[in-house]
Amino acid sequence: MTAGWPRLAALALPVLGLGAAWAWTDARARQGTEWEVPVSASGPRASLRGRYVRFRYDWALPEGIDGAEALCLEGAPPRLAAVRATVLSDRRCRSLARATPGGLLYVPQEQVPTIRRQLADPAFAPVVRIRVNASGAITPLSLRFEGRGERLQER
Repeated sequence: MTAGWPRLAALALPVLGLGAAWAWTDARARQGTEWEVPVSASGPRASLRGRYVRFRYDWALPEGIDGAEALCLEGAPPRLAAVRATVLSDRRCRSLARATPGGLLYVPQEQVPTIRRQLADPAFAPVVRIRVNASGAITPLSLRFEGRGERLQER
């Protein structure tokens, strides 16, 4: 009966290791600061294969700052009050994001028709919720629409 324990342990250890690695990766992926950022999508053709929405962030940066290495996101999360260009080594910035022009967001199949209609309707402005982690990586989380008359800062 004791001969079975080493064999059971040999089978269980890799499974436990894989579970621990998954839990650690999942916990790290959920860390960071969440922000709501206005985006622009190029109309109903912004979706790729009907399941992804390609978009560009509307960072509202001053003119001529196209080559910024990083962006400092300021405000009380998730409300974005201001964005300024900076470098990745900026220690004064609480939420430092790698400068990226846009992203890609998966959309569940059942939401595709509604999102296509809203992307095509000029009365709606798309807003993406992002998570910025400690390394500055941006992860798009969700997409919502607000009326063009509403302002993101006033919510």
